[in-house]
Amino acid sequence: MNEEEEYEDESVNRVIIDADSIIYGIAVSKKTPNQCNSMLDRAIEEIISTCQAKEAFVVIKGSNNFRHRADPLYKSKRKTDPDIKKRVAKMNEYAADFAVISDGGEADDYCRVIAGDVTGTTIIAHIDKDLDCIPGDHYNYHKDKRFFYQVKREDAYRWEIQQIITGDGTDTINGIWRVGPVKAKAMMEGVSNGQLLDMVLQLYREKGSDPEHFTRAANCIYLREKREDIRVLTYEELIERLTWKKTPATGSHSPTDQTEPSGSST
Repeated sequence: MNEEEEYEDESVNRVIIDADSIIYGIAVSKKTPNQCNSMLDRAIEEIISTCQAKEAFVVIKGSNNFRHRADPLYKSKRKTDPDIKKRVAKMNEYAADFAVISDGGEADDYCRVIAGDVTGTTIIAHIDKDLDCIPGDHYNYHKDKRFFYQVKREDAYRWEIQQIITGDGTDTINGIWRVGPVKAKAMMEGVSNGQLLDMVLQLYREKGSDPEHFTRAANCIYLREKREDIRVLTYEELIERLTWKKTPATGSHSPTDQTEPSGSST
C-alpha cells in the first residue's frame, strides 16, 4: 500500500463517500441535531476538497438489509445506545435529501456498485477495511490518519477471499472455525488467485461445514458489484461471482494469477 498525505491528480471526477462511519462518529458526540448536521456537512465538504473532486456520491444507511435474511445472526451482538441510534436516525433523515440511500443492502455495497458504474478517476473515501475489496484509489478520512492509497484488483480479490475464510467476529459472521487472519494468510500463500476459491471450498469441507455455511458467510462478506445482486445470492451464484477468471472490462482470462499479495493494498 502506497500512502500519501495529499492527492496530486487534479483530474479527479468524483469521490464516493461511505458516510455511515462519519454519521456514527458524530452521533456519539452528544451534540444537538443542528450541530450534528453542521458537523456532517463540514466533514463531507472537507473530504470533497481534500480529494479535489468535482462530484460526490454520499452513501448512507438504508433499510431491509438482505444480510439479515442470509444469516439471522448477522450483527446480532452489536448493541448501540438508544440515544446514539436516535441521533444517527436524525442525521440519516437530514442526509436523505442529498445522499444515496442503501436500501436492500449496505452502504458498502452501494459504494462498490457506484464505483463500477461510473467512469473516470474515482476515489472511495472511507475508514472501513471491508471496502478494500474494491480496486482503485482510496482515501482514509480517519482524523488520526488521513491518507490516500491504492488497491490493485488482484489484492482486492485476495482480501475478500481472506475474509470469507476468517469471517468477521465484529459482525457475527462465522467463517472457518479457529482460522484467523494470520493463519488464513499462511494458507493462501503460494496459492494462485485462480485456485483460491477451490481452496476455500475445500477448507470448509475439511472442517465439516456444509455448503449452507459457506453460503451464509459469503453472502455476508461479499460486497455486491451490481445493483441486481443486492439480495441473498444462491451458492451457485456466489461461486460464479467469486471465481477469479475474467477481467471486468473484456471478459477474457486475466493475465495476472498471482500467488501472494503485491504489497499495494492494506
